[in-house]
Amino acid sequence: MKLYLSSYRIPDVETFLRFINKPKDKIKLGLILNAKDDKPDKERLEKSKELILYFKDIVSYVEEIDLRNFYKNNNELESTLKRFDVLWFNGGNTFMLRYSLKESGLDGMIKALLEEGIVVGGDSAGAIVLGPTLKYFDSADDPSVAPIQIYEGLNMIDTSIIPHWESEKYQSILTKIEESLSYDGYKTRTITDEQFLLAETKENKDSFLLYTPQHSGKKINK
Repeated sequence: MKLYLSSYRIPDVETFLRFINKPKDKIKLGLILNAKDDKPDKERLEKSKELILYFKDIVSYVEEIDLRNFYKNNNELESTLKRFDVLWFNGGNTFMLRYSLKESGLDGMIKALLEEGIVVGGDSAGAIVLGPTLKYFDSADDPSVAPIQIYEGLNMIDTSIIPHWESEKYQSILTKIEESLSYDGYKTRTITDEQFLLAETKENKDSFLLYTPQHSGKKINK
């Protein structure tokens, strides 16, 4: 199982490519942009175009997978996702993304996809949902934009990721979230927009590496 978790996009492309462990011209990335489903169609489309261009500078092939197309019939979703080497959960509204993962059935498929060797990456909301809970993140994201509010994370890791740390705009809110989660007994890991985490399971043991802007890895959990 491999997870690439960041606060904002991919801070270090070389480390990302080594983690995928495939030549750049062989990597296919599926972009999941459903954290932006609460945005107007024009704004969402512009963000999709922007991100596809961004990832095309990093990998050979990028395609958006709109989970809304699988809400009423998710039988084809798993086979669709298996075409990719990387699935990227983009940032946006955490509760909107979590709703889409549930409605499409992807939340029930993700473990099997990871076990088959697909790397799952995500930034901001995309990193948060992979943890154990969305509790307290409603102070940062409006949960009412999602038709159903789901507070349980995907539990792919036992640690709550708190992105955008040291951000002047969000720091006071993020500090309260971190304190509340810690008080409730959750493990937390704060990351700045320049940092990212690599999570990998080997021989039934989870290993986390925190990367700083200087790209030096530091093991933080095992």
